[in-house]
Amino acid sequence: MSKRFWLSVLYVLTIGFLSNFAALFVDRKKLSESKFPFRLYGWEKNGRLYDRIAIRRWKNRAPDMSRIFRKLMPKQVRADTTAADIVSLIKETCVSELVHLCLLILSLAVLFICPGWEGLLLYSLCLLGNVPFIIIQRYNRPQYQAAFERLTRREERKRLAYSDSVV
Repeated sequence: MSKRFWLSVLYVLTIGFLSNFAALFVDRKKLSESKFPFRLYGWEKNGRLYDRIAIRRWKNRAPDMSRIFRKLMPKQVRADTTAADIVSLIKETCVSELVHLCLLILSLAVLFICPGWEGLLLYSLCLLGNVPFIIIQRYNRPQYQAAFERLTRREERKRLAYSDSVV
């Protein structure tokens, strides 16, 4: 392997490492799951398209940064999850998708740093290391949105029942 290849590897590792910190500074309030690039498209069939690649079997086996860094929000809906928690999860899927998309774009530099088959090989590995995570976010987001709608209705019913019993 050439010196350029190892320089490319170092570049990919560096941007991967720095992307975790950059994600902490993304303003979640400015992200909208209903706008480009996060909105779901008709061809995705509300995330069901990804069932064709058996995503349910492998998505939970993929590394999850919230398992490594305990201070990050876990990507799970539990019995005590509130609608506000679901909104945070939806925003986190947008941040994760954005980070992996940026990594794909920034990784294109390896084709210039290390032209030829070595650079192509490394960029292919970058594709394999990022595209599955983008797919996972695009699969999970509609499920979180449906859970948000259910929880919102449930919380509204509880609020109405409580206000009726107080009066």
